[in-house]
Amino acid sequence: MQELGFQLVATAGGRGGSLYQHPFAARTLLIMGAEQVGVSGTLFDMAQQVLRIPGSGSVESLNVSVAFGVCASEYSRQLMTPLSGGATSTPRRPSRKHIGA
Repeated sequence: MQELGFQLVATAGGRGGSLYQHPFAARTLLIMGAEQVGVSGTLFDMAQQVLRIPGSGSVESLNVSVAFGVCASEYSRQLMTPLSGGATSTPRRPSRKHIGA
């Protein structure tokens, strides 16, 4: 996927950089693991960046659906272009290159 221009980002309970300080690329693949076992070693090694969700307090990990929602919200927030008056335009999208054939 990296050769196609995607940034691979994994989440990890209490380690990695802050989700809110990471500049997301438009072409990002978010790698999330199950609550009990986390991201597999192979996928974890492929990740270009490892992120944590700050503010979880004493909770060791969030439910994967909740964690994804938080990450997707931050991704969307970063990719929306602010306009005057607080409104936002459509998200920045990667160019549509035809892959294959």
